[in-house]
Order: sequence, then C-alpha cells, then structure tokens
Amino acid sequence: MKDALSFLRELKGAEPPSVVHLLGDDTWLRDTVRRRIVETWCGEEGASQVERLAGVDGARRLDSAFGSFSLFGERKAILLSDPLPGEKGRSLSAMGERQLQDFSESVRALPSDSNRLIVETGSPKKTGAFHRLMADLAVQVDTSPPTGGSRRKWVEMLVRKEGLRLETKLLETLNAAGVSLGVLAADMEKLALAVDEGQEASLELWESLTQAEPEATVWEIGDRLGRGQVGPAWAGLAALEGQGLTIHEILPSLLNWNQQRLRVRSFSVGGFQGGPPGVHPFVVKKTAGGLSRTPLAEIRREQKSLLYLDRCSKQSWENPRILLDRFLVEAGSRAKGEWRKS
Repeated sequence: MKDALSFLRELKGAEPPSVVHLLGDDTWLRDTVRRRIVETWCGEEGASQVERLAGVDGARRLDSAFGSFSLFGERKAILLSDPLPGEKGRSLSAMGERQLQDFSESVRALPSDSNRLIVETGSPKKTGAFHRLMADLAVQVDTSPPTGGSRRKWVEMLVRKEGLRLETKLLETLNAAGVSLGVLAADMEKLALAVDEGQEASLELWESLTQAEPEATVWEIGDRLGRGQVGPAWAGLAALEGQGLTIHEILPSLLNWNQQRLRVRSFSVGGFQGGPPGVHPFVVKKTAGGLSRTPLAEIRREQKSLLYLDRCSKQSWENPRILLDRFLVEAGSRAKGEWRKS
C-alpha cells in the first residue's frame, strides 16, 4: 500500500493508475487525493466529469458507467464508494463470491484510454475478500489519519505550500496536535495572511487566529451532549456562530472531539489500562467517566454521522446546518437516556 503523500508526488510526473483504491477515514486526505487524481486525468475543471456510484448496486453498474458519454470531454473518472450514512445500499465488502467475480471482470475490462476508476472505502479488515481482490486489481493508497513521521511530512508540506516559516515551538505543537489535517490546512492559510513578510509565525499568533478557542468550546458542547443537555449544547453552538465561525470551521473540531471519545472508549473496551497512545491523560480522565455506559457501536455511529455531515458541508449534498441540529438532538437524547439508567 502506498503512502498518500508519496502517491501525490508520483502524480506530478505521470498519469494516474487505471484503478486506485483509497482506504482510510481521513475525509480531507481522501478528498485531496481524489481531487488530484481527477485534475491530473481530466484537467482543472474535471469535477464535472466524475460519475459517482455507491455500494454493491453501484458496482453492478460499472460496465454502463464506462460506456456512458461524457459531454465535457473524452476523459472520465468513475468514483465507486461505500454508501454514505443515510444512503440506501450495501457496502462493497458485502459482495458475495459471484458478485466479486463479476466486479473483477468489469474492472479488468476498464477502457483505460478514456476512464479512471477510484474506489473509496474506510479501513476494512485486510482479511476480507473485497480487500484482497482490490489489492490485486488496484494501486492502494492509505488515506487514514497520518501519525508520527508521516504526519510531520504533511505538516511540513502544508507550511511550504503557504510559503511560511514557523517558530520551532509552533512546529512542534502542530506535529503533536490532535486536530485534523483539514483544520491545519485552513490554519496555514490564515497564518499566511496574518504573518508579516519575512517573519516567522509564532505559537501565540496561531492560537489567536485558529481553532484554539473553538476547539475548547466544542469540547464544552460535547460535554453537555454527554450529559444529555441539548439546550446548553445548542447555546454553545450559537455562541460560536456569534463569533463569526461557520459550520466549516466548527465541524473539524467536533469530529476531533468524537474521534478522541472513540479512541478512549475502544481502549477501555479492549481491557487496557490508562489511555490510548497519543491522547493526553487529561483528555482520557475527562472523557472516560462519561463514556463508561456508552456502547462503542453508538460512538461509531455518531462518528459516521459527523463524517457524513463534513462531506455534506463540502459537497452541498444536504443542508449541513439542519443535519448538525439533528445530530445534537439525537446524540443528546441518547445520552440523557444513558444517564437516567445510571
């Protein structure tokens, strides 16, 4: 499997492979790699030449997608992904033996002179039949949240992209921060506008411009949701919007909040002591108590809902503000029921 950053560098000097499989749950990273594939193959305006298919039903329609006419040009990209939360259909990993055989034949018949196929899934079990088949059919690219040295390379790339110079203290903080790459990319754009020419960006400047305060407020919203306090959670959201923040700036912090909860609860369910690597002990202590009765499956469902919300906010599928209100009500109501049981 290829590292996402290495794969993007390869695209600078070559056309994308005929079939690419993006595996991982970092939506910003997956969107970035997909966009680069489409731009390389179809040109800068290539988004209009992408046809999306979903789940097992979408896999059945691959042959017709390959043959359909593209109004805007000869080259075309087909995106095949698992159904999004709330979208009908079965995940690609649910294909049976016969369906996998038909799918394999369709992919091998791909007219590579005019088509590129991008398959997107989360992080499936590597022993699954679909995963094994894709390892044979496609170039697989890891789009899971990068950690360690891989994350440092992404941070350095985002800094170079904006032509920034960072103080050592700020660079170390960004490497260790729990915020997503999508949030950091937005932060670097803000820093590039705020820092004086020829000067290094400082930790204090970053904290004053970026997600430091919204991140804290979102954690307060999350704590209220965890106690079933929907009204106060709504008030916290209104306070952020009153500061001029948009849903695009709020959602990444909310995603990070729930991802931390998911990691802490998974660690606890596994019978391990302490907290998961990379999660601050304060966060573990603050989070673990309120999650002691929360099913792990419930936190995973909430994360899927937030990931869908994030994609809606970027691709205009549904009104993300309405979906966020619904999430607050449903998550708070479920938590209130858990607190009553305890």
